[in-house]
Parts: sequence; structure tokens; C-alpha cells
Amino acid sequence: MEYKKIIGVVSEERTGSARIQVVAFRDNKGQLNRSIEKIKQHFPPHGCVFGPSFFDRYEELKISDFIEFKVNANNGIGNDDNPDKDQMILDTKNNPKQIGYFVIELNEDILMFDHSVNQVVLQEQLPYVEGINRFYFSYGSRVYGSFKVKNGMIIPTKGKTIKVWESIDEAFISHNEKTILLAEPKSNYRELDSMTIEQLAKWFSGIIAKEQSDLSNAIKEQTNWKNDLNTLLQSEKDDLAKARLQKVIGQFSKLNFSLDTIKQLSQSDDKWQAAYVGKIEEYKEELKRELEFEVDDALEEKRQEIKDANGQVKSIRADMLELFSEIGQKKNELTYLQKEKERIINDIRISAPILMDSFKGSNEVIKEAIHSYTFDECINDFDRYTTKKSFLEEFKKQLIKRGYYDNNLEKKAFDVLAEHKCVMIPDIQVVLAFIEASNNSVYLIQQVEPDWIKFRFLWENGLAKILDSCIQRPDKLHFLILQDINLASPECWGKPLFDINRGVRKKFPNTDINWPANFKVIGTKISTSDPEIGLPILEQTFKEWGGIPRIDHDDEVEQESENIKGVLHLDILEDINQLSSNNINTYYD
Repeated sequence: MEYKKIIGVVSEERTGSARIQVVAFRDNKGQLNRSIEKIKQHFPPHGCVFGPSFFDRYEELKISDFIEFKVNANNGIGNDDNPDKDQMILDTKNNPKQIGYFVIELNEDILMFDHSVNQVVLQEQLPYVEGINRFYFSYGSRVYGSFKVKNGMIIPTKGKTIKVWESIDEAFISHNEKTILLAEPKSNYRELDSMTIEQLAKWFSGIIAKEQSDLSNAIKEQTNWKNDLNTLLQSEKDDLAKARLQKVIGQFSKLNFSLDTIKQLSQSDDKWQAAYVGKIEEYKEELKRELEFEVDDALEEKRQEIKDANGQVKSIRADMLELFSEIGQKKNELTYLQKEKERIINDIRISAPILMDSFKGSNEVIKEAIHSYTFDECINDFDRYTTKKSFLEEFKKQLIKRGYYDNNLEKKAFDVLAEHKCVMIPDIQVVLAFIEASNNSVYLIQQVEPDWIKFRFLWENGLAKILDSCIQRPDKLHFLILQDINLASPECWGKPLFDINRGVRKKFPNTDINWPANFKVIGTKISTSDPEIGLPILEQTFKEWGGIPRIDHDDEVEQESENIKGVLHLDILEDINQLSSNNINTYYD
């Protein structure tokens, strides 16, 4: 079937192609059809047309555009195809074109004085028409137009007037809350004034500037010339001029006459002379207010700038103080390391010949020289401790037995050992008492030696062995006890270990081994002053470690009665006192 006109909306994009929703069509008889049922009958199955490569062919068109187009039957549809496929296809030999003018429905009428537009209501519509080239407004059956947007104002498309139709014969076409007119209505209309306040002032100034105009003569002859505008309004026969005069009367105080206009009028009339002087004073006052506002704004801006600058200065000072503190700390550390450098070198020089001599003996002697650790275990077949309290009682007993106890030390030590992977202790007896009380521990004791300058020394002197045991025996607690941990630089031999504890690394070097849950590293410190033997314990190296407090154990503690021994399982270690204190800072130099 041939159609005189098909109108649709670009409704969907499908990988460069488009689906066009038909909203109206005009048949060969000239009848405009908008019925959804008729549209579906003529454009089955859903009243849509398929547009192949639509957006590649017609780059100027976009989604939601109303277009006029022609169609062909979609001969590419087979019997086995989806029945929902559009049976009509866009005729690409005839380019579609965008049509229609948008119609925006008003919530409030813009008609004023029967022949004028209410500019206040009109300009309130600006947010709804941004980006539209030409458009109309409707209120009830009434249609106003046409309009455009220029310099942020809604104005007539041409001149200073617009048309109003009380009703129109042409049909609106709507889709998804958008409405268009195909063309400007041809039915009867009236013209409405659509001057802005500025244009109205200019128009009125032109009238009163004419030497022989009725208004000019009235101004010269009447003492109350402003009221005479009403007389002039009654005698005015032009509807547009009449509407504009009504606006002048209603909004006279808002009209902004130019100084030149009032000056020209002041030469012919005393009243305009007074108006001219008054306008000068008005300009003076307005300029004064503007200057005052500008000065106040400038002062407030400067005050804010000063406030911001003061805040920045305080922040910079705080940063500088912190930086100076860090610099001082780094200088102290550097000075200490430089001072100790010679001693470390001398220690190595002393140790090297001794170490070399040890290699001259048998293989057993060599093996003993390389592996100087003690690997042992304390495992007994008792019933498990059912509570933390029962273990703490046995732990306390072992501390007292070893002559190293102070008030609640067993609780403080337990919480620190349970919470941290790495722990500094004041005396090796603390961890040995814990091991003895647990009846479920494997431990390795290794003294850090002065020639340890690489991680390999730690790995080959006990770390590899105890990690393997951790993996083989996951239900047993494992302790790597490093005596005199600062006899060589921990920053050299212990860097990977410290990094894993800190979370910097995940696995031990060249292995797939993570930190086992049943593995603890224990360290004891050798004196760094009086006598000065070890290297300093630095905060940035040990800040993630736990620290068990030193005690004054000169006084003898009475041994408590025998209690039932048990086996410490790993789940008991999860019962941590969250308020326990970490005393690692007492180990720093």
C-alpha cells in the first residue's frame, strides 16, 4: 500500500540500526490516521519499522526525533524467523527528514491584558525549552507561538509579537509525553505583544520623544502627566499599542528609561527636568550601593584569603616540625650506624679466622659449625586444657619455678604471645615456661651470630627446619627463639622475616610457604649500653612486634600448690584480652 506521509519517532538503537515507532500516517485518501490498532495493521506486528544502519547513514538524526519517511516490505523475513520481527523496512533510497515543532504544555496561562504576553510566566519556562530551535506553548485549547531562545531569554521567532490560536484544526502528534505540530496552524489567530521590559521602555521612550505626539503634548500640558496615560489608553485604537500602554501603567516603576531619553525630555518640560535630576541622584545612589557591595565583597574575599593563608602557614609549620623531627631521628640513627660500622667490621675480621679454622676439621665439625641451634620439643600425653584459666595457672607455676615472676606476668605474657607473631621477651625463661606449661610445643634455640649479614644465615640456621616442622605438625605450637637478636643487624639478616610479619611480603623467599598459624618468633636482646655489645633496636624495624614487660624478680615468690597439667591447643590462643598492653617500646634504643 502507498502512503502519502508516514510519521514516526526514532525509538531504539540496535548496533547502529534503528527501530522507528510509527505514530501517524496519511493514506491515499488524505486521511491522517493515529489509531494504534490501525498503525499495527499497516505496520505489523507492533507498529514499528526497521531502519538498517540508520545512525551510520543519517548522523544528524538521534533517538526521540520525529521524522517523516517511506517504507518497503521487509523481504528478508523467512518462515522460520522470529514472528516479532518488523515486517516493514525503511526505504533508504528516500532519506528521512526531521519534522514538526515541539509544543510545551503550560501550567499557567501567559495571556495578559488580552493582547499581551506575561513576561514573568513566559521566562519561567526557559528550563523546559533549552536546546529547542523553534517551539509553541499550549494552555487548554489555546496555542501560542512561535518562540525561540536567544541570550537566555524566550522571545518571538520573528519581531516582537507572537500569534495565539483559540483552537486549531491541525492535529497534535504525541509520543512518550512529547508533542509536535507538523506545521504552523492555518486557522484564525490574534497577535499578542511579547516585548520584554527593556524593549517596552525603549518603545515608550520613542513615543514620548516625538515632539507632536499626543503623549508628548499631554506631558507638557498636564500637571499629573503619568495619570494621563489612562486617558491616552482609552483613546488608543491599536490593540497592540493599547496592550503595551497597559503594561507601562502597570509596571511604570520597573521601566528603565535611559539617561539620554530623560535628558532630551527635560529640555522641554519642568517635570522632566525634575525627573532628570532625580535620575541622576538615582544613578548616584545605585553606583554608591554597587561600590559598597563590591568593597564588602572584596574585603570578605581578602579576609577569607588571609584565613586560608593562616591555616596553610600553620599546616606548613606543623609539617616542618615533623620533618625536622624525622631528620633529627634519621641523623641520630645514621650517626649510630656509622659509629657501629667499624665495630661490626672488626667483629667480622675477628670471627672470620675462627670460622675458617673450623672448616679444617672433619665433616662433623663443619656441620656443627654451620648448625649451632638446639632443636627440641615438649610434648606430653595429657588431657587438653579446657579453659585459658587452667593453662594460666600452670604457666604461672612454671614461671615461679624458673625464678622469673611478677604480679600477673602469666596473663600479660599470654596476651602478647597470643596476639603477635613476633615477640621480644626480657628473659628466655619466659618462653621456656610457656613451652613447659603447654606440653604441646616444638622449639628451636639459635643465637644470632655477629657474622650474619644475609637472610641465608637465618634460613640455614634453623628457620627452614622449624618451618618444615610447622607444616608437618600443624597441631603443635612452634617457637623459633633467637637469642641476642641484635648481636648482628636485624635489618640485614631478618628483612624478609620482618616484611612477612609486617604484611609487605606474603611468602618466604623462593618458597610457597606463608606464615604458618602455629609459628611464633621470639627474640631476646643483648645489652646495648653498659656494657655496649649489641646494635640498637630501632623502632621502625620492630614496631609490629609484641613486647613482654621486664620485671623486678629479686623477691622470692611462694610456690603454689600442684595443679593438673594439660595440653594447650591452638584454639585457646584465640582467647585474647583486647585491653592487653604492648611493651615493645621499652626495648627501643
